[in-house]
Amino acid sequence: MNRICPVDLCTGCMACYNSCSHRAIRVEKDCCGFLYPEIDENSCVNCGLCFSICPVNHPLEKVLPEIVYAAYSKEESDRRSSTSGGASSIFAQRVIKEGGVVYGCVQESYADIRHRRIERKNELYKIKGSKYVQSEIGDVFKSVKKDLLEGKQTLFVGTPCQIAGLRAFLRKDYAELVTVDLVCHGVPSGELLQECVREILKKRNLPEKDYQVRFRVKGKMRKDLKYGIFLSDLIPDNGGGVGVEEKYPHNYYITGFITGLFHRHCCYSCSYANPRRISDVTIGDYWGIGETALDVGKGISEVFLNTEKGRTFFERCKEEMVCEEREVMEAVRGNGQLQHPSVKNRNYELFRKLYPELGFRWAARRCLYSFYVHYYLVNRMKTIVRSIPFVRQFYQVIKKLI
Repeated sequence: MNRICPVDLCTGCMACYNSCSHRAIRVEKDCCGFLYPEIDENSCVNCGLCFSICPVNHPLEKVLPEIVYAAYSKEESDRRSSTSGGASSIFAQRVIKEGGVVYGCVQESYADIRHRRIERKNELYKIKGSKYVQSEIGDVFKSVKKDLLEGKQTLFVGTPCQIAGLRAFLRKDYAELVTVDLVCHGVPSGELLQECVREILKKRNLPEKDYQVRFRVKGKMRKDLKYGIFLSDLIPDNGGGVGVEEKYPHNYYITGFITGLFHRHCCYSCSYANPRRISDVTIGDYWGIGETALDVGKGISEVFLNTEKGRTFFERCKEEMVCEEREVMEAVRGNGQLQHPSVKNRNYELFRKLYPELGFRWAARRCLYSFYVHYYLVNRMKTIVRSIPFVRQFYQVIKKLI
């Protein structure tokens, strides 16, 4: 077996897998459930296509966006059920309305999260919401190419490395294709998520079945945003339906995700964690927005327009949004993932060693022990300090002055 690129840089984009017409590339799991392509030497004809097409071996050109908008959907229910302002939802609705197709990360259940093709409006709810796990690509790039060759307008939404994989696979630009990448924090594997959910179900004596999982739940205001593992039988379009929940920091998966404990190797040296982008449009949460007339309380998206195609497409969607042009560097400064990759947890290698032996719960518990000691000590000290007479009032005065 031979690797196509260095294992610590492989993003799992599956451009090589989709490109091999001899079926000489197999996908294998590592110790933490991440998928890696490997060459089967018995089937390989040594054409070299997989090496030459790999975006790690031959990086694609990235561009610096010239325009960024703060935006959110005019439709209240759409905005409420979306991760931030609903920009991705508006884009997808526009493409479907015009007779095109959409590819995005779909969750059929917590154990089945992968990229799929959508061509009907009533299925678009499936791609809503953040999914803090790596979406399986499979052979979906082949399906994208088939649609493009048939002249169908196509929208592909994914992480930057998935966009790079698609572009490398296609080997040329298509006028009908619009690519939208997400500002990405890094990805754990689907196997880790599945084991975490099964632990939650076991702890509560609940049957294993096709539960849906959400990682973020909106409150009435943006400051009420909650992170965690939120399970339900069905997540309806209005964003409700939460049944079982474990909030941060009381859930090991979401805490490990936030603290960089078990991302894919390449996430800690991600070449896309900077202002230069690989797609036509980049979207994310608009953190750090300055003075504005927009209603930021219920979630707001940052929309970077990176290419002329992206700008043209956004103009077709603007009528469905409330938006305001902002300074590009303001949006960059407010989002750490546009400045540097996620920081690797000091216990990253320990987790990879313990997980195959102890399972997710005990490996995560051992590796997050120091985090929890620090977290609870700090919060305990805050409680003690706030109990001192006049300290709380003094803090509020200083906060207003600042």
